[in-house]
Amino acid sequence: MFMLDHAAVSRLAAAGAYDLGRDACVLFGLRGPLPVNTADVTVGKEKPVRVVAPDHEHLRCTLGV
Repeated sequence: MFMLDHAAVSRLAAAGAYDLGRDACVLFGLRGPLPVNTADVTVGKEKPVRVVAPDHEHLRCTLGV
């Protein structure tokens, strides 16, 4: 489990050579991490997620802004 927050998204973007800009609002999707509490759809600065193996049968992704 890890916290998905601005710092984590910035590190992932840098690893993929994506320039997010300084004041960008970015819609993103990540395959593999799932929210720990799938019923919690509130907006927050960070959310706990757990890593699961992606496959082609289940929607195992997390969306964020």
